[in-house]
Amino acid sequence: MRAPWFEVSCCPPNVARTLASLDAYIATADAGGIQIHQYAPAEIRTTLQDGRAVSLDVDTRYPADGLVRVTINDHAAEPWTLSLRVPEWAEGARLRTVSAERVGDAEAVSAGWAEVTRAFRAGDIVELELPMAPRLVVPDPRIDAVRGCVAVERGPEVFALESVDLSEGGDVGDVALTIATAPTEENGRVWVDVARRVAQPDGWPYTTTAPNGPGDTERVALVPYHDWGNRGPSTMRVWIPTS
Repeated sequence: MRAPWFEVSCCPPNVARTLASLDAYIATADAGGIQIHQYAPAEIRTTLQDGRAVSLDVDTRYPADGLVRVTINDHAAEPWTLSLRVPEWAEGARLRTVSAERVGDAEAVSAGWAEVTRAFRAGDIVELELPMAPRLVVPDPRIDAVRGCVAVERGPEVFALESVDLSEGGDVGDVALTIATAPTEENGRVWVDVARRVAQPDGWPYTTTAPNGPGDTERVALVPYHDWGNRGPSTMRVWIPTS
């Protein structure tokens, strides 16, 4: 739904520039090894600063799921370090190394970098499992515009409430998220409970809002923020008031 006054299409050239430099976003190399910053299916062929050739493949469906599998293709005469970025939100992430000799146990890793240093052999696999359960995010209370609201995230994706998903032609400004019920994932979508709110005159010029009544809630599917606006005219909001 491009606004009619947008005559210049800035998005296509921005996408082209991003794709042209995508390799630098995904991985970097230094004297110690390889660092993988962003997770996408990739074939990485490069050399370290001392001239050693490194070849590895990244297999993942991220962010559809949180499993990232890195397969080493070459034998290494000397140890080098494979570093995998662990996002700040990924509490409970786990790392496992699989080789021809043994299958390592999955170990908890903290936000920052998960590192494996060894003389890798062809066929070695390093697996990073990132937790992808939907979660509520609370804003800093000093931000007045979204005080009393929450956002819903799943992995790296931010979700939005879009008006087309509300029954009876509801508006996103008329509902509040029920935080007593945690967001869930079902059939590939993230769902939350929202309560309809009605304006209650509180003496001129003030008006307050409140839920219609006990049990007056609706189960609603959210949409990834980057996907909203593809089903006709609609309104949406990321920061949703709570009830």
